[in-house]
Amino acid sequence: MKWFKHDSDANRDEKLQNVLLDYGLEGYGLYWYCLELITYDVDQHNLNFDLRHDARIIARNVGSTEKRIEEMMKYFIEIGLFECSQGHITCLKLLKRLDQSMTSKSAYRAAINTAKEQLKLEKLINPTQKGHDRVMTGSGKGHELELEVEKEREKDIYTSCIVENEQKMVNQDGVNEAALRCLAFYNDKAGCKCRDAKPFVELLTETKTRKAYTENEITLVIEWALTQWRSRGGVPKPINICRVTKFDGYLTDAEQWRKLSATVNAADVVEAFNSTFDGLLPPAELDRDLERKIYAFTDYLKDKSINGFVAYFETFKNTASDFYFGDGFTATLDFLLKPKTLRDTRAGVL
Repeated sequence: MKWFKHDSDANRDEKLQNVLLDYGLEGYGLYWYCLELITYDVDQHNLNFDLRHDARIIARNVGSTEKRIEEMMKYFIEIGLFECSQGHITCLKLLKRLDQSMTSKSAYRAAINTAKEQLKLEKLINPTQKGHDRVMTGSGKGHELELEVEKEREKDIYTSCIVENEQKMVNQDGVNEAALRCLAFYNDKAGCKCRDAKPFVELLTETKTRKAYTENEITLVIEWALTQWRSRGGVPKPINICRVTKFDGYLTDAEQWRKLSATVNAADVVEAFNSTFDGLLPPAELDRDLERKIYAFTDYLKDKSINGFVAYFETFKNTASDFYFGDGFTATLDFLLKPKTLRDTRAGVL
């Protein structure tokens, strides 16, 4: 529908006066903007009068914030400017604005009449309001009983939506706080000063196709990625760690890594190597790359504890030829962490 009837004295309506008092032109403009969005989608095949745009899109279009838009929309519902049922915001009173003069199509006119009859506007709309509400909701005098029924009806219509909106805001606040904690964890581990928590917000938010990841799962993957990944540009960025399409795989690898790291400590392995080969081989220094290799190598040992590493080092020390101790080649911890070196040591062919 390209246009709808608009009262020149709409601003004098009691409800809209409250909107102006509480939110000024920002709220007043938002109300009429939403009516335009609803009306634009109305045709003979769509007489639902529902607002299809979510708070995020509206906020972007009007230069506001999602939280601010949600706050004002909740207020509109509370005072009865809009209805909300099962999470859908509507303005059924707009149907009163439609009449035969707005279209020459007989099918459209029939659809309007059918919609009015089905919705039973005389029960849904308070007939005793004045000013803008009188035009939007009909005219005539009602009985007190009808008023009470109408109030209960309106309460039923939008109370559930208010609860849903409040729960959504609470949940979103919780998600934002968790995302900030994940960001702080990342910055602490990576030695960075990143400020954008959006990648973590996305993982913490449930969608129709997946459940939300937990804060513990995200911090585990962060620690795993910072330890195991190589990056030419420095440490991995949050946007790379938080790739939704790959995060399940990351989490599986991270959980496996945690099991291994819980069995042996990389620093203990380095200390054991330096102690075993003191004066024989160059001492090793622990860094992120070496730590990654140690945890990856653990999977090849039968005894995955520090004792398994010590036994391997001692076997290499006692069985390997002088060639590996400076007589042609000098072995390092990196060399010993190769699966082939382990196999050759077990076979006694070094």
